[in-house]
Amino acid sequence: MRLQLNDQQELLRNTFAELFAVESSCERVRAAEPLGFDAALWKTLIETEVVGIRVPEACGGTGSSLLDAALVAEQAGRHLASAPLAEAIVAARLIAESGAAAAEEALQKILSGSSLASFALFPGDAPQLVAGGAVADAVVGLDGDELVWGERGGEQEALGNLASSPLTRWSLSGERVV
Repeated sequence: MRLQLNDQQELLRNTFAELFAVESSCERVRAAEPLGFDAALWKTLIETEVVGIRVPEACGGTGSSLLDAALVAEQAGRHLASAPLAEAIVAARLIAESGAAAAEEALQKILSGSSLASFALFPGDAPQLVAGGAVADAVVGLDGDELVWGERGGEQEALGNLASSPLTRWSLSGERVV
């Protein structure tokens, strides 16, 4: 059993460590408060195509492994990155795996950066806390057994929290199936 990172994984980890060291400095993190979102950092992350790290190549992503995504997320957390990166990676993967025709449009919006997406943890239509939801343009989640895509219908109020994370409540009732 090999428990060390290979050369590509080391390069990925080091590349994102360097990126976040510059783009998520203490000053930038403080400037992103109280919402916890840095639009310039998000633009940089879209340009690196990291949001599509878990999306298959056939769908426009990089088709990388879960370990690769974890290495990037580790660096984002280590540098307190002011962007809902893990949430967007999960949302992109969920949409890519749905196989529905409407999902292709939603996925392209996510990968191009024209839509920042997060995901709802629990099924149902009751409003629930969504990490990154205060800055998200859309949220993917379950309504019963169906994967749904809900787009923001106006301003989302960020809920105050200890970590200055962009939390808010979303309801996915009646949203479009993807």
